[in-house]
Amino acid sequence: MVQFGDRLRELRLSRQITQKELGRMFQLSESAIGMYERNQREPSLELVKQFADFFQVTTGYLLDHEEPAPGVRELPTLYPLPENFHMLLTEGRRIPLSEDEALFLRERLNEYRLRK
Repeated sequence: MVQFGDRLRELRLSRQITQKELGRMFQLSESAIGMYERNQREPSLELVKQFADFFQVTTGYLLDHEEPAPGVRELPTLYPLPENFHMLLTEGRRIPLSEDEALFLRERLNEYRLRK
């Protein structure tokens, strides 16, 4: 039986993200990610939801209650994570942003504030 940690590791590796990078994205230590992946520790339901959102899978898939949608195992790397990565927090979800995306959002926010 596949466990949460096995799914988390599989998804992390499919995106070519290190444990340290994933930990930074979710404000967790590298060792916490390692413990999740070794099934030595269980995340909160909220963290499972955040991982599911990030990897674009269902919580059921992460918890091994369902099979993945077609193509999940072939997820491409969206972009390499820069050393200075950015995160958008919206509706309780953390969304990683590339440098270009962060710059774009900053510029639009400044334009919006100037019009106010």
